[in-house]
Amino acid sequence: MEPPPLPEAYGRVTNPERYRVLHDAADALLIDLEGRYDVTRTDLESFRANGRSDAQRAVRISPNRDDAGPLLVGFTSFPGLFVRFGAWAEEFYPPCGCDACDSSPDALIRSLHAHVAALVVGRLSEEIGGTVRPWRRTEWKFDGRGTRTQAIERATVRELGGRGRRDWQPWPAR
Repeated sequence: MEPPPLPEAYGRVTNPERYRVLHDAADALLIDLEGRYDVTRTDLESFRANGRSDAQRAVRISPNRDDAGPLLVGFTSFPGLFVRFGAWAEEFYPPCGCDACDSSPDALIRSLHAHVAALVVGRLSEEIGGTVRPWRRTEWKFDGRGTRTQAIERATVRELGGRGRRDWQPWPAR
């Protein structure tokens, strides 16, 4: 068993360039998705990634089917990725780039592919509920992934399209 990281490792990023391969992997994945599915690609010059990071550029892939969940990939300057699946399920790759966390780029790419594959085959559900204390829930139905529920503000309910459940359907093949 490895010893825990030193406290100073949590605030230090010595080699962020190790994550540059995430950009290449995401570009290849987007090209593959465009070739296999009936989708529309929209290239964006910038995108605010959940208030945490500015993406240098972003790509939105929208299936040409209203009940299939869209995908948005933001390429951050860190370098890393901000990815939105469906209406609000979000992931950062890496979630943290500090030396203590030291996420493996290969593992991050595998996670990205797994999440995208789940979205594409219709294994993502999103729900907004609660009247007194609103919440949103994201449910991944693959590889033992679970459900994530978080409290939200009432104003956020309106921003996200109101209460209800979305069981995203598979993307249409090309």
